[in-house]
Amino acid sequence: MKKNALIVLSGLILGGIFGLLDVSSMIADQNVNPVIGYGSAGAVLTILATAGMIQLPWVIAGTVLNGLIISFLASFATSGILTGEYSGQTVNATPMLMIILLPLPFLVAYAQTRRFDYAIIYQSAWNICWRVFAALACLFWVAIYSTALGIGTDIVDPELMRFISWLIAGAIAGVVAILTDRLEPSFTSPRSRFIAHLIGPQLLLPLMALMMLIVFFGTESNSDSQLSISLTVWAMLSCSIIATIISERNETERLQGAYDKLGKVAAIAVLVFGFLSAQLLYEDFQNFGLAPVDVTFIYLTTIGLVYGFSYLWALTGGAVWTQRLRRINLVTVLPVYGIFALALTDALSPLRIAAQQQVAMALSSDQRFTENNARQLIKWGEPGKNALKQLREAAVDKRDLAITLGTLLPKKPTALSVPAQVITPEQGLKLRDELINQTVFVPNTEHTRLVTRDAFSLMPDYLFQEYAHACKSTDTHKGCTIYLANFLPQVQGVTILIDTHKADPFRFQALQVNEKNSASLQVFVNGDITDQDKGSTMVPVAGCNVNAMQFGKSLVLVLDGLDKKKACQL
Repeated sequence: MKKNALIVLSGLILGGIFGLLDVSSMIADQNVNPVIGYGSAGAVLTILATAGMIQLPWVIAGTVLNGLIISFLASFATSGILTGEYSGQTVNATPMLMIILLPLPFLVAYAQTRRFDYAIIYQSAWNICWRVFAALACLFWVAIYSTALGIGTDIVDPELMRFISWLIAGAIAGVVAILTDRLEPSFTSPRSRFIAHLIGPQLLLPLMALMMLIVFFGTESNSDSQLSISLTVWAMLSCSIIATIISERNETERLQGAYDKLGKVAAIAVLVFGFLSAQLLYEDFQNFGLAPVDVTFIYLTTIGLVYGFSYLWALTGGAVWTQRLRRINLVTVLPVYGIFALALTDALSPLRIAAQQQVAMALSSDQRFTENNARQLIKWGEPGKNALKQLREAAVDKRDLAITLGTLLPKKPTALSVPAQVITPEQGLKLRDELINQTVFVPNTEHTRLVTRDAFSLMPDYLFQEYAHACKSTDTHKGCTIYLANFLPQVQGVTILIDTHKADPFRFQALQVNEKNSASLQVFVNGDITDQDKGSTMVPVAGCNVNAMQFGKSLVLVLDGLDKKKACQL
């Protein structure tokens, strides 16, 4: 039963990895065949039914629990808590979790023998690698085919369908763990077990690479995605080869010569992939400077190269290789965890280091710093906001920098109206501070103020004057009220709704801040609007007795009674 509990625990860890990755948001634009998704779901349910018939009820219970935890973590990932929107940190989930899981084989070996037997440790490491690769392969495929295009949402509530897809993914993780556990004893001879263990992951690696190509390149094609794929494949290849060779070399002396040769080749392969990753990082730095993901992978590449050199030294040491590995792990485990812990603080924060490097490029008039770099800063949590503020203050004395920051225009189809008075960047900063101080916010929180400041900071000064003029407090006008439009879930990013309290048709304006459009303007009116206006047309809503602006496929915002945040369905 202890072994069963360990397998369930491994499945839950896989669920946590998958929840952190939040695959459903990454593959939302994929166009896939829903038949394959339903086929995968049917296969999983069949296997679960079989598990029930052969009296393995804990498999079903573990699967349900796995799905619940995956669904729970996925909801956190989509809310932005784990992606840095609220915490101010963006840590690449997969490599960091691989580092966290390094002690797992040691714990498994200790649970079996009450001592750290290195032969059992590396055998356990191989078993864990096999289950992780197989389960992640199934998880990715089921998520891709069952959540893309909202499969089943026409007949089932979207949130329920999303939960079902996560539940199916968790079921596959548990089923793969059980099947591999049941099949492993069938390999009796050392040679057959060695071949099965060595060939198995090599068949899974191309599948994993193909999945990551679909997931990452399906939605973006920048160098960060290529780097992420190369490093993840490198890590999987390294783990599979090293775990296989070291675990199997304990079982027989007949293959000792082959183990020595393969061990050296494996360690050299790790170093080759490590240096290749370092080259990709250097090229990325030469072209664009540092991004948080680059800093994260610098840490991971450094750790990988240290392990590669250390394992090569251990594997070429003859009969004393176990003692060398013991010393290597004792020496490296604390620095690895130290780096991971410091990366979550300001000391080695990837966000802070990348933001400061971008500021240094901008202040030195480096040609690599463009408007795209400035746009990226707004996504990098609190360090990015501080960097952008520092650059805006420096732009007062640096004309070239002011021109670069001034190109952050919102995408608007209509012609922009330029006010008669042209202001300096310093006057623009003062206007923004005055607007924030005079405006009434709903809800009245610091988060609402920060979102508003970010939205207005992305505008050029001459365009911002329109808002400053509309929201200016006078004896007859009380200024603007700005709502945090968290009741518009169909809108990507964060949206604020500006109420000018004026009787003109353009009373309500929504300012949307997201990753694709730094600031896109939508105008709300109390009457009919034309197709040339930003946004959708006004429509009558049955049951609400008001006109409303349509958002997405079904949600509408009712303009009448805005203070109640009333919403209706089409």
